[in-house]
Amino acid sequence: MSIAGLTGQTTSESYTDLSALNKIKSLGREDNPQAIVEVAKQFESFFIREMLKEMRKTVDVLASDNPLNSNELQFHQQMYDQQLSLELSSNGGIGLAKVLEQQLTQQFNLGNNHSESNTEIAPLNADQKETHFDKLIEPLTDKSTPVENTNINDTNTNDRLSFDSKLDFIRALKPIAEKAAQDLNLPANVLLAQAALETGWGKFINSLGDRSSFNLFNIKSDARWSGDSVQVNTLEYRDGVARKENASFRVYDNFEQSFQDYIEFIRSNPRYDSAVKVAHSPEQYLQELQKSGYATDPKYAEKIINILQQPEFN
Repeated sequence: MSIAGLTGQTTSESYTDLSALNKIKSLGREDNPQAIVEVAKQFESFFIREMLKEMRKTVDVLASDNPLNSNELQFHQQMYDQQLSLELSSNGGIGLAKVLEQQLTQQFNLGNNHSESNTEIAPLNADQKETHFDKLIEPLTDKSTPVENTNINDTNTNDRLSFDSKLDFIRALKPIAEKAAQDLNLPANVLLAQAALETGWGKFINSLGDRSSFNLFNIKSDARWSGDSVQVNTLEYRDGVARKENASFRVYDNFEQSFQDYIEFIRSNPRYDSAVKVAHSPEQYLQELQKSGYATDPKYAEKIINILQQPEFN
């Protein structure tokens, strides 16, 4: 979504357009009534997105038998739902935005003469407006973060089982990634982007019963692995053709172990020597990693490079 100056004209674009929120904040600080309209639409889009998420859960049981089902497919479905929720809220929505607009307009005392609400809310003074508006828009900074979960970062990153957005994923795991990346002379963002592709930004991490595997890089278990493992249906490419297979994956106690094992896995395996030698160059590293057979997807390196170019990493 973009906001054209102070005219109040809006055009729906993409849920990844984070700059739009800064424009909304600017309108709010200038007491422009259009800011309330846009904030209300954003909150309604979050509500719609959560409804879509719950609706998809009702058919998840059928997806397990779908040979085309994969982490990547589910990741793109999530992206589609986020964009769809924004489009719906920008084109009439379900009426929630209008109610929020009326309530907020009255509280912020912005053109409340046209409000149809009969609810009495004490208007804010000038000093309160800026503080309250910044707090109001803060949950919207990460486009896909549910309002009720904005305090999830208070939990220990190593023990977390879910992430609410791409930025949440990056911010939570970056300290661990930076520490691990030093041992490979590799930019931390490369590890984060690879983990994002492997797990759909942390949404689809393999689990052993109720226990998360914390396996961010989908490293398979073999004779060299003495820890726990979990059997998972996975999509592999054989001679360029995608097929569903069953494989055994490693299980860790936390995310730090996952990063550490990935680094050890790459450094100790001679087949990845060519990748280690060019670790200082993200694109070369990823291309050599693919050539060495880390993944069977013929576009593995290209997909990670595309993720690295997304705005969340800039």
